[in-house]
Amino acid sequence: MEKIIRWFIANSVAANLLMLFIIFAGLFTVLQLRMEIFPDINLGIINVSVVYPGASPEDIEESICIRIEEQLAGIDGVKRMTLILIIFF
Repeated sequence: MEKIIRWFIANSVAANLLMLFIIFAGLFTVLQLRMEIFPDINLGIINVSVVYPGASPEDIEESICIRIEEQLAGIDGVKRMTLILIIFF
């Protein structure tokens, strides 16, 4: 490592040219990157969480589960549905 540092000290023009090359290569690369603020991500997964305190499992199935499943069944491109119910007694 010491030999490289000594060489750059002795050859300051080469060191400056290398530095300019690295800076311009970095700028060129950054300008070529495709950046999106809101990229289009299609995972095909829907997670639904419902909190229904004090309800029985039968009430939840009739009033929530079946209705949510019916509404989500009509969405195109969904590969998997997960319905999580949290019941507090």
